[in-house]
Amino acid sequence: MDSLNGVQKLMTGDDVFDHAFYDELLGCLYTLDSKLIDSVNGQWLGFRKYAETGGDPGIDEWIRCELQGVRFH
Repeated sequence: MDSLNGVQKLMTGDDVFDHAFYDELLGCLYTLDSKLIDSVNGQWLGFRKYAETGGDPGIDEWIRCELQGVRFH
């Protein structure tokens, strides 16, 4: 949820991602495969770690979220 809140803030300026949709999404993922939630969380963790490094300067440079006024927890 922290990652989705951060993306929501960056894309729309709103502080909070839609909790009802989040709960529905989790239910759907769990119904498909109970391990799918761990997989998705692993993808978000990798995404966040890549973002923290600043991307790949000169090729795929990412501006730090803090410089955009967005904080991930």
